[in-house]
Amino acid sequence: MDSFFYYLAEDTESEQWGIYVPTCGYQHIFPGDNYPLEGHPNTYNFNQEIGRTLPDCSIIYVPTGRGTLETKSGKWEVNPGDVMVLYPGEWHKYTPSVDTGWEEYWMGIRGEVLSNRILKDLFPENRSYVKQLGYQEELIFLFSQSIKLVKRNSPGFRKILAGIVLQLVAYIISHVNQELGSREEQLCKKVIDFIRENLNTEVDFKKLASDHH
Repeated sequence: MDSFFYYLAEDTESEQWGIYVPTCGYQHIFPGDNYPLEGHPNTYNFNQEIGRTLPDCSIIYVPTGRGTLETKSGKWEVNPGDVMVLYPGEWHKYTPSVDTGWEEYWMGIRGEVLSNRILKDLFPENRSYVKQLGYQEELIFLFSQSIKLVKRNSPGFRKILAGIVLQLVAYIISHVNQELGSREEQLCKKVIDFIRENLNTEVDFKKLASDHH
């Protein structure tokens, strides 16, 4: 998929539904690329030294690549399959590694439904965080459907987009709340993510198997 990002104008009808999506998109940042890419509006663009603060809750999924996220609460490494969940109004900055770059899908969310009913479940500690989900095709599908809706700009697409938001948030909440799977399941996910990350390099599978017992 080619990089694509879109910023939607304010919409009273969408806000009355209780869910409003101000922005969504996808970017593939290759190793050595400048970041962030040009073309974002001033209200969403940010300087890597200064960071930024947004009124929206932001969900950024990184299926491949690595980087870092820093907020007032701390600093995290971002690895393949991680999702960054940014608390509204909290200062933050994030960047892909110069050596690996990354892919990122994102969506900004605001609205009465989010703030009154979902925010406590999505942010149990009232702060931003990074969660390891692994490579999730369902999650990529939801983000991709959102981008398709925005591109088509067909009548009523914002209401359909609101439904996708609820699916996306529920998907993340279910992973945040669920117990960790068995050691074997976690190990399989880790190995699969490693192979996906190294599709273009020669992998020593005997060493890989030995390293993970």
